Amino acid sequence: MEPIISLRITKTTVGLIGILGNGLVCIVIYFAKSMHTITNLFIFNQAIVDFLGCLLLILGSNVPVPDPLPSGPAGAFLCRVWVSDALLWLSYSASTFSLVMLTFERYFAIVYPFRYRAMFAHERLVPGVMIAASWLIGVLVAIYGGAIFAPVDDHCVPVNIPGASVLGLLIICLQYALPFVFMVFAYVSIILELRRSSARVGVFVPSQATTGETSSNHDPNRVLEPRLPHDPLRRARLNTMATLVIIAGAYVVCWTPNEVIFFLFNLGWQLDFSSPLYVVSVALVAINSCVNPLIYAIKYKQFKRAMKMLFRRESEPSHATMETEMNP
Repeated sequence: MEPIISLRITKTTVGLIGILGNGLVCIVIYFAKSMHTITNLFIFNQAIVDFLGCLLLILGSNVPVPDPLPSGPAGAFLCRVWVSDALLWLSYSASTFSLVMLTFERYFAIVYPFRYRAMFAHERLVPGVMIAASWLIGVLVAIYGGAIFAPVDDHCVPVNIPGASVLGLLIICLQYALPFVFMVFAYVSIILELRRSSARVGVFVPSQATTGETSSNHDPNRVLEPRLPHDPLRRARLNTMATLVIIAGAYVVCWTPNEVIFFLFNLGWQLDFSSPLYVVSVALVAINSCVNPLIYAIKYKQFKRAMKMLFRRESEPSHATMETEMNP
């Protein structure tokens, strides 16, 4: 009984921390106008997904499940949707692909700035489609998670389904391998591009121009000066990038053990879903849902500034200051 109680306390604690942290992220981004950028829209979506995941974690640990299960469709629904943790894995997978979409947005913004402006000309359309896609992938993973459980003798147990191993390996590729490879590629490309831009000679900008100006109001007589390597826009980009790299690193650390176990399971390894090894691996995935707000609070300067202004009721930063932290 003690291990069960300890596990319930751990899940509840992690869930409460995640709800408070991700709730804070949502509040700050929603109410602080300086946080209304495309990048922060993806962060907002990820915070919502993680908030729901932490809520489901608490409910799944504390809401009793009928034992034995009800007979008929009600029992099958309860088994495949709730007992299987399909909804929980939906939120975890949607969170993963929200991070992928966030990485994609930063990759295009920095490596292909002109294409980025064309692609994100409609600030709500493209991000909305990308966010919807991240949720759709989560639904697909949840369908698989529910399919491998079924009520047997009024108890919900894992079962073999046709092509389960192949489907499982596809889920691993979709949920972990492809996001991991893409994020490594994207962040390496971004870092190389930032290094090239800082080393580039002869890059000049108008000395009086602000980031928000366009070519329509360009004055050919304006004095040109070299862009300083430590200008506010560059510092803001570097800080955002450092924050996202740390978040991606946390994702890899928290998800790898569970994905390795799941990979071995699909190769025929007998997995005890109640074993400490599996429970710890799932706990790490759950922790990933509550660690991001801590990273923002420690590393993300724009978030820290907005949070201080929001709770101290200070005035918003000037337009020029906001522009340095906006997307290009």
